[in-house]
Amino acid sequence: MKALITGGTGFIGRHLSRAMLYEGYEVYVLSRKDRFTDDYPYKDEVNLVVADLRDYYRVEDALKEVRPDIVIHMAALTPVRFSFDRSMTIEYMRVNYEGTVNLVEAANEAGVDTFVYYSTAEVYFGKSDTPHRTYEPIGGETPYAFSKAAGELYVRYAWSSGKLPRLLVLRPANTYDRSIMGAEPVSRGYFVEKTVISMLKNLSEIPYDGSPDSKRSWIHISDHVEFVMKSLDLLQKVDKDCMMILNVHGPEATCGKVFELCRELTGWSGEVSWMNNPRPYDPKSLTLENSSYIELRSGDYWEIATDFEPKPLREGLKLTIENWRRKLEELGEL
Repeated sequence: MKALITGGTGFIGRHLSRAMLYEGYEVYVLSRKDRFTDDYPYKDEVNLVVADLRDYYRVEDALKEVRPDIVIHMAALTPVRFSFDRSMTIEYMRVNYEGTVNLVEAANEAGVDTFVYYSTAEVYFGKSDTPHRTYEPIGGETPYAFSKAAGELYVRYAWSSGKLPRLLVLRPANTYDRSIMGAEPVSRGYFVEKTVISMLKNLSEIPYDGSPDSKRSWIHISDHVEFVMKSLDLLQKVDKDCMMILNVHGPEATCGKVFELCRELTGWSGEVSWMNNPRPYDPKSLTLENSSYIELRSGDYWEIATDFEPKPLREGLKLTIENWRRKLEELGEL
């Protein structure tokens, strides 16, 4: 079975590519770049397809050339902070929304059976302290969230109109342990990565942009990928004309709690400062309920809990610290 992954060279994409190769998929990665980066670990096992999502005709040609059975769309501009910048807002819309429209229409022309859209927990409205469930209305509170919500609404329209036979929409929470990206500077700007790397390198102080009271759902990358693979298996077993919307999440905790767990696990004893450069908008709480929405084209639908059990936060952070210690030693930074 052929799987085409957009964003396949990124953090989650690398892990998902590995999992799909293990399951026997023929994996294709769609990228704007005409070669893999030196640190990409699966050059000899996956197939590179070159196309810019903003160019519909090139995307259409690529999908007709590959004829994938499944398309997993995770390519996007993702740093929320950058989306507030006036010079970047339009680009977020072009890549995250227009690029999704182009890919959906090309998938329809190529006869793709299953389409997976990576949405985000950010599409939920952030003024609730209670965990969000999949049946809630979406929209978000930031330019990044708007661009992803618009893309999600389009793929759901495409499914309801028959352009996509099977649709899986994933709304992931904060996924951590980006050690597979190694020296990639962007990866080190995320909260868990910044915390773990700074503590392992024994920096004297760690300054944070946000608040220690911000509560989020967290999930280790290994659980994230396992959940997605199980969801794909489930989707194939349900009615062919099925749409599933799933929250991808693990335990909830404040940023302050995550920080203290990392401090305990690493033995770090430096200073910390908070709220140095807060985002224009940052919800105090953005957590997810164990929630799945399933709908058939006949109109029947269910909202149910999943039976997936992710790692406890302490266990996931311990594994992250071990992985980053090994990576930093390989890079000669420890």
